[in-house]
Amino acid sequence: MLIADEKLNCIEAEDSEILEVLRSDRSRVLDLPGVGDEPIEIYVVVTSRAGRSEVFSAAYVASRRSIRVFRLPAPEVPAAGYRNALKQVISYWEGYDFKFEPVKINYAKAMREVVIRSIPVIMSPLALRKLQEESNRPQSRLTRKDHAASSGEMAGTAKAVKESAPVVPTAAAICEAEEVANQEDAAARKLSELAARKQAAAEVARKQAEEAARKEAEEAARQQAEDVARRQAEEAAAAALKQAEAAAREKAAEEEARKKAAEEAAQKQAAEEEARKKAAEEEARKKAAEEEARKKAAEEAAQKQAAEEEARKQAAEEEARKQAAEEEARKQAAEAAARKKAAEEAARKKAAEETAQKQAAEEEARKQAAEAAARKKAAEDEARKQAAEAAARKKAAEEEARKQAAAAAARKQAAEAAAATRVVSPPGEKLEERPRAKAHEAAWQQAEDARKKAEEAARSLTPQERAALIIERESKEARVRAMVDEAAALLLGGGGETKGHAPGIPGESFTLVPGLETLTYAQPMEVAELYISLSMVVLSPENYPQQHCSAYICTFHRQGKVELYVVLRLRDSRRSLFYTPRRQPANMQEYRQQVAAAVRFLEVTGFLVEPTPLGSTPEERKKSLAVMPFLTATGT
Repeated sequence: MLIADEKLNCIEAEDSEILEVLRSDRSRVLDLPGVGDEPIEIYVVVTSRAGRSEVFSAAYVASRRSIRVFRLPAPEVPAAGYRNALKQVISYWEGYDFKFEPVKINYAKAMREVVIRSIPVIMSPLALRKLQEESNRPQSRLTRKDHAASSGEMAGTAKAVKESAPVVPTAAAICEAEEVANQEDAAARKLSELAARKQAAAEVARKQAEEAARKEAEEAARQQAEDVARRQAEEAAAAALKQAEAAAREKAAEEEARKKAAEEAAQKQAAEEEARKKAAEEEARKKAAEEEARKKAAEEAAQKQAAEEEARKQAAEEEARKQAAEEEARKQAAEAAARKKAAEEAARKKAAEETAQKQAAEEEARKQAAEAAARKKAAEDEARKQAAEAAARKKAAEEEARKQAAAAAARKQAAEAAAATRVVSPPGEKLEERPRAKAHEAAWQQAEDARKKAEEAARSLTPQERAALIIERESKEARVRAMVDEAAALLLGGGGETKGHAPGIPGESFTLVPGLETLTYAQPMEVAELYISLSMVVLSPENYPQQHCSAYICTFHRQGKVELYVVLRLRDSRRSLFYTPRRQPANMQEYRQQVAAAVRFLEVTGFLVEPTPLGSTPEERKKSLAVMPFLTATGT
């Protein structure tokens, strides 16, 4: 608990007696006795006199420049143990929500004096006596005349008590001191407002204060030397004056008075000059402090502005990163939606293509069925027509049949003899070529010449003529097969197997490719499958004499397309005949169907074919294909 000291209007202490000073960080309105409801600042001051310390606190009302001093009821304590009392005082004021910060006073003597003078609640005993003397006078200011009179009196008494007592300042000096005190109060208010900022720059202020103290100490030393010289001069002048007075007592009192007035005027002028010089120095220090405060405030404002700008920049960058992330997420979502849409569109397109292919296949199947029905009907009509003509020529045919039967019997015997001497080689190997019988040499040579002429004629045909020739040949082959079947039925009594031609395959037909002499491939892996007949069959191919033949089925897969060929190898002619389906397969299902049709085609003709392994590596496949007489490799 603190008590108000009604006897004290301020904290009276010399600069050297002050140990610590603390100041509240802000002003607060606090209703205290004798203070009122105006904003106040709290100062806590620790003093030390004769080895004893005491803790004071003062409430300062800046608007009225009034001071209220508080102290602890306990007696004074040793200087080394004032901490407990200081904590009690600070705790008391913290109960009123005050926070304190220390005032730095550990400077050199000159700077320490400036700082302590700026604290409004501390006054030195001399300044306090001057203030009290001034308050006891009827006027707050002295006229220049009063000041001169007072100076005269003080000058007269100064000579008497010069050695024993200190010189008492004049009224003018008290006015100047009060003016200085007023200026110090104003500076104190400004310093209290800048205390928080000064604390952050304590180290810089310390260095600047030390430099200023050093300069001020040099200036004080110079001034002290001047004062000593002046005092010595004054003392010398006084001694000379006394001698002159002793020598010139006989002069008139008026001359003595004028001399005294001149001396007093010189002293007054010197005092005024000294006061003006101190005031100028104080003003310079004050301006320097204000300039430092403004500079510090500008630096703090610049730092604050830079921090705010950096915060705004970071916020803008964070917002930009956030927007970029959102934009990237939107872009990825759009790309995913686009990919999904493209996949759906591709699926729909594929489904449409499959539907179109299916419809095309169905339409093709219907078309083939219609063509097959038309061909069947035409064949039936032609067969009925031929049957009628055959009935009409029955008698002549019977005679011719007997002749052909005799010839057939002869051929049969020759074939049996040839079959008895025939050697069947394993698949993929060539049969041993035997010399043709001289009896058949002329017929075979004629057939070979006719075949060569037909091939040369086929090579010179245009694509349109070749297509018309193929159609005509198919029609001719159909008529010939029908006539041969009818003749075979008549000769064999309506049964038996007819050889020497390729019967039709239900659902698929194979057509001879004129002018094709060999099948080529660039890489061994282009050959997909190879079927080889297990034995040879005696046939009479078109434009070739009757001879032993072997059969093959060869399929290719190149450039995304599948090709199928049925191959007849003629042993005596050393030639190969190539047959292709009406349309090459477009998918795997058609491929398997046409391979099965080719197998049936050869089985009806009398061949038994089986697939042969070609090898899994290009080297193995190359070796297997090199022995095939109808294949030619074009690549390396």
